[in-house]
Amino acid sequence: MSLGKNIASRRKSQNFSQEDIATLVGVSRQAVSKWEKDLSSPSTENIIRLAEILRVSVEELTGGRPAAAGRDREDRSVYRVSDSRYLWLLIKDRLFIRLANPVLIFLYLEAWQTMYQLAYIGMLKRNLLWLSIYSFGILLFILEGAAAVYIAARRRVILGGELLELSEEGIVVVDMSYRKKADIHWREVKRVKESRHYYILILEGRRFLPIPRQDMTEAQESLLKKHARRVRGIKLRIVIAAFWIFVTACGTFAVGRCMVNLNGKLAWKIQEAKTDKKVRLKEKNFYKTGLSGIMDRVQTKVELMPHLMTENVDIIFKKDGEIESIYAFIYGYDMDYKLRTTYLVSYEPQTDKRMLIHTQDWTGVDKSEQKEYDPDNDMEILFQMAGNINVQDVVRQWDEERYGFYYKGIASWGYLGAADGIRYIDQKGKVTLPDDYSSVEVNGPSLSIYCPDKKEERTPIRFVYAPSETM
Repeated sequence: MSLGKNIASRRKSQNFSQEDIATLVGVSRQAVSKWEKDLSSPSTENIIRLAEILRVSVEELTGGRPAAAGRDREDRSVYRVSDSRYLWLLIKDRLFIRLANPVLIFLYLEAWQTMYQLAYIGMLKRNLLWLSIYSFGILLFILEGAAAVYIAARRRVILGGELLELSEEGIVVVDMSYRKKADIHWREVKRVKESRHYYILILEGRRFLPIPRQDMTEAQESLLKKHARRVRGIKLRIVIAAFWIFVTACGTFAVGRCMVNLNGKLAWKIQEAKTDKKVRLKEKNFYKTGLSGIMDRVQTKVELMPHLMTENVDIIFKKDGEIESIYAFIYGYDMDYKLRTTYLVSYEPQTDKRMLIHTQDWTGVDKSEQKEYDPDNDMEILFQMAGNINVQDVVRQWDEERYGFYYKGIASWGYLGAADGIRYIDQKGKVTLPDDYSSVEVNGPSLSIYCPDKKEERTPIRFVYAPSETM
C-alpha cells in the first residue's frame, strides 16, 4: 500500500477529517489531500507527526516492517479539547451528584407523600406546614447546586498541547514537536468523572483535563484506573435518573388519581371549584337588603334559570337586622319548565364572611327523579310577598334578640285563624285577617316570621298567599 493510501486509511479508521489532520500537523488541508492522492509526499518531520497522531510507528505508516515491540508511542493520546463542551460535562456531573444526595432524595419523597396526603384526605393546616418545610429544603439544595455549577464554571480546561503521555508518574501534555506544555502528577488528580464518551480528570487549582475515550488505548485506560479514584460511573447515573423519573411518575399518578372520580379530597376541591361560587353581601342588614337584595348578589356570580321554585328558605337575623345565617334551596327550570339546575345558597359569617352558592346540574337526569314544576309555588310569589311585608314592623311586637324569616312553599294550616298568627296577603300586598275560627281550610304559599329562641312561647306570624278573589 502506498504512503498516501496508508495515511488515508489510518485517518479514516481514527475518525479524523483531512482538516483535523491538517490542523494537528500544521499544514493546509490541500496538502493533506495531495499526500493521500500521492501527488506529493510529507517531509520527514511531518511523517513523524502523522505517525504520532495516527498512533502507528513510522515503519507502519510508510509501509516498512512493523516494529517487533509494537507501537513505539503506545503511551500517547491525541488531545482535542473544547472549553464549552467539556464544561457542560462538568455541569451535568454536578447535577447528578446533587440528585444522588440521600437528604435530597428523602426531602423529595416526603414532599410527594405530603402532597398525596393533601390530595387524598386534606388536613391542610398540618400538611401544608410540612410541605413548606420540604419545599424549602429542596430549594436550598437547588441553590447549593447552582453555586456548585458556578464554581465548576470557573474551572479551566488545560489547553496548549496536542498530545498526552500517560506514565506511572503522571500525565504530560506535549506539542507535536514533543515539547512539554504541562506536567501533571497523579497526586494532583483529585478524582475522575467517567461518562459515555469521556474521562474527566478533576485537578487541583480549579483545573480539569478531559480525555476522549475513543483516543485511549487499553494500556492508557488501565493506567488511568490504577492511579485515579473514580467516584461516579455510567450505570450509577442511569440508576439515579431512573429513580427520579420513577418517583416523579408514581407521585404524579397517585396525586392525579385523587383528582378524578371523587377519589380524594383534591377531587372534591376540584368539584367544588366547578360547582361552588362565593360572594360577599354588600348589605348585611336584612331590613334593608331583603330577600331580593340577597338574590341580586347571587346573580352576580351565577346565571339563574328563567323559572325558579323553592320550598325552603330560612334566614336568621338579629334585632338590629344583621344577618346571622342564610339557607335556601332553589330549583331552576328552563323555558320549557324542565329542571336544569338546583342552587343551594348558604351563609355562615362565623366560618366564612362570604355567601356560598352551590350549583348542581340536572341535565340528563331521569325525569322520574326530578322535581316537577308547580306554577302555584313559583318563587316570584315569594318575592311579591317578601317585598310587600315590612319585616321590621312585624318583629317589633316581640322585642327578642333574634328573629327568623322562613318560607316552606305551599303549606296547609287547617282551620287556624288570626289568633294563631295567620295573615292573608294578595299579589298587591294587601294584608287581611281571617276569622278566629275559619270555616275554610287555610293553605297556600306560606311565609313565616318567627322567634327561633322562643318557638314555643311566641306564635309566628304566618303570611299565606291568596289571590284577591279568595280572600
